[in-house]
Amino acid sequence: MYSKSYMFRMVLRSLIEMNYQVTFSVLQAGNYGCPQTRKRAIIWAGPPQDTMPEFPEATHTFRSDDLRMPVASADGIGTSTWQGVKFNRAGPQPPTTIGDAIADLPPIAPGNEEVQGPRPYAPTAEDELPTFEVNGSMNRFKKGDPVTTFQRKIRTVDPTLPVGQREYVPELRDHETRTLSHTNQVRCALVPMRGGADWRDLQVGDPLQGKKTDAQLDEFIQDSAAEHLPDMEQLLQVSPGKWAHIRSGRVVVDGEDTSEPLAPRCLADSATRFNHNHWRGLFGRVSYSGHFPTIITDPNPMGKVGDVFMPDQHRMVGCREVGRGQGFPDTFRFHGTVQNKFKQIGNAVPVLMSEAIGTELRYALAKNMLKFDAPYQDPNGKYRQEEQTKNKKGKAPKSKQQ
Repeated sequence: MYSKSYMFRMVLRSLIEMNYQVTFSVLQAGNYGCPQTRKRAIIWAGPPQDTMPEFPEATHTFRSDDLRMPVASADGIGTSTWQGVKFNRAGPQPPTTIGDAIADLPPIAPGNEEVQGPRPYAPTAEDELPTFEVNGSMNRFKKGDPVTTFQRKIRTVDPTLPVGQREYVPELRDHETRTLSHTNQVRCALVPMRGGADWRDLQVGDPLQGKKTDAQLDEFIQDSAAEHLPDMEQLLQVSPGKWAHIRSGRVVVDGEDTSEPLAPRCLADSATRFNHNHWRGLFGRVSYSGHFPTIITDPNPMGKVGDVFMPDQHRMVGCREVGRGQGFPDTFRFHGTVQNKFKQIGNAVPVLMSEAIGTELRYALAKNMLKFDAPYQDPNGKYRQEEQTKNKKGKAPKSKQQ
């Protein structure tokens, strides 16, 4: 946590000193159906007489650790360990993968990354369409319908209807992404198309093990988007009408005076010297069988979270793809430029986790209302409770006339 949990501990101690009862825990978005690892500390606080909300049980299995932190005692002598509420992290459903979430989204052609407007959903092969039962008879989804449970939930206009009666969003919106620079476009095209590949695959000399063996070089060439060796000249199209030469491990783009190394020098020089986990994941591809890393407001191949390349396309992940990673339904619209949309998505609390938290809060409010006499509604439309103090005859006091 930020600043060794100082702010978090200050909030807890302040609430306790104000005579609130407090519980806290760390929730993982992946436990509630999001195809993303995203931990968030949640604090429940309320008056001593109220029933506190429970933390929602996991609906999907997803590995996550509990929150523990040392807190100094009130007298300043010694410390104690505070632990967040523990609950079962193994849900009844398997984790949602990136493939489950976005496999029905169409590819984005090079040069059209930032083109706004509706797009059709990706067609689905007939033999991949699952069946469902309605009134004892088996029916098959129509071609182009969502296939996975996550896709059906995220594309449904009205999720309260039965599966066979649901209508799905007809057109896809906000399916766009950021355009890469010419050099980064070359790097993206030459990172092997497999989950987990990153900038280290752009090097002939492995910074950890020295020069690669012939077998490693063969695998490197076969897995790359274009067969290449850094000491051979290659020609690669980076945008319509724009070509790049790859010569001696450097990238030279037509019409540009500068050249850059294929593997960023700043990464290669500091990967082992400062032990930054060898900059693992930068210029990396996500995997359809895995999940998104924590979605941030400014995805960038050289950023804090560098796994931003699609597993089967030479581009960055798009707004709608990371929006689904946060659990936003396809009916939800983002506004502004591509950068504005990324910021709106990255700053949000995952929708499915918020839904689970809100459900528990609603249950707790209902329990607290049952502790009192039946509530009545005042002229302003707000609920108030009758006073619990009984008069000597055991009757509730009469409410004042408005």
